[in-house]
Amino acid sequence: MTYEESLDYLYGLQKVGIKLGLDNVRALLRWMGNPQEAFPAIHVAGTNGKGSTCSFMASILQEAGYRTGLYTSPHLVRFNERIRVNGTAIPDEYLAAQAARIRPFIEERNMTFFEATTAIAFQYFADEGVEIAVIETGLGGRLDATNILDPELSVITPLSLEHTEYLGNTIEEIAREKGGIIKPGKPLVMSDQPATAMDELFVIAQERGSPYRTAPNPEAIALRDIDRMKFVLSYGGDSLDVESPLIGVYQAQNAQTAATALEMLDRDRFRIGAAHIRTGIRNVRRNTGINGRLIRISANPELVFDTAHNPAGVSALLELWTALREPGKTHILMGFLKTKDVRTIAAAVLTHRWASIGVTRGTSPEFRSPNELKAQFQSSETVVAHEDAAAALETLRTAIAPDESILVFGSHYLIGEFLARSEIERK
Repeated sequence: MTYEESLDYLYGLQKVGIKLGLDNVRALLRWMGNPQEAFPAIHVAGTNGKGSTCSFMASILQEAGYRTGLYTSPHLVRFNERIRVNGTAIPDEYLAAQAARIRPFIEERNMTFFEATTAIAFQYFADEGVEIAVIETGLGGRLDATNILDPELSVITPLSLEHTEYLGNTIEEIAREKGGIIKPGKPLVMSDQPATAMDELFVIAQERGSPYRTAPNPEAIALRDIDRMKFVLSYGGDSLDVESPLIGVYQAQNAQTAATALEMLDRDRFRIGAAHIRTGIRNVRRNTGINGRLIRISANPELVFDTAHNPAGVSALLELWTALREPGKTHILMGFLKTKDVRTIAAAVLTHRWASIGVTRGTSPEFRSPNELKAQFQSSETVVAHEDAAAALETLRTAIAPDESILVFGSHYLIGEFLARSEIERK
């Protein structure tokens, strides 16, 4: 099986859809020799900030000298981005070989894309001899394929309403599902949560005898532009001045959650000092390849991409952006999957002043049509629907004034398509 054939095969498994449960992945991993038992892990669930928090932790662990696996999703440009060791993506040849190896088992059990991908990631980390791995859940927690792990500790980032068809219609129900990653006797670290979510997570932790901590709020946040921020976080009882290329109050909170989580690791086995925290946060892009978080593609005209895709994430992004740029000087272009609460997002968009508002779609049939998106805006006459995302962006780039910007957001998949196109254009 070639690399291209392996991708075709794995993506073909998406037709199986989402099947929450652990029986299939447990059986597959047992057949593979239980590779997930070969390395200690940190398990991360949440609604927003999972990927950034995972990347901060992985970067800090690398700076401390530990060979570190990182498993996140979705990818933006290449599938291999999901599975990294010390920032380097899984090789094409290894991925193809493992896909061919597990294919008979996958087909016999009618397993899902995410189950197969998770098994390959765990096998790769075992074969690479990682000293620790940071693992992001795919959907939920309790019945997510990654929950086969017995981690060193669990981390839960901010929760909000999303994927309600699978996880429940209230914050309490979602907290219960995400809290399913909490393991008996193993530490839990939480970002600041809605009170109802916090109460639910506390109950689960107490029932399971898990020591728990809530990450404190970082202080003295000072934005330097879209690619640099300074703030003060707490670590080991001290206050640390740190600098991050990922900006915004929410990214400072993600970094603080990462630092608080690493404090909870066994100190006899993992020695992480203040210097590792500082350099890990500063070098998070270089160390982990994290992309799509307020990434500036060009300066003239200014074009910025962000993967914010749900009401909480988009609201935080827009609050941050309007603190950095003059009102009415930014053209926004966005596209969303059918599962997203676009009406709430539209209301958040309309609380700010923009040079123009455009809606579009990616190539997947899972995107809402631009006309459907436009209809979600109360003042829809101010919104322009674009069927062709690339043409819409090119029109904006050639028409805007020198002092204006373009901000594109709404979906990992939409941003991934734009990033792939920009990479091709640069070659």
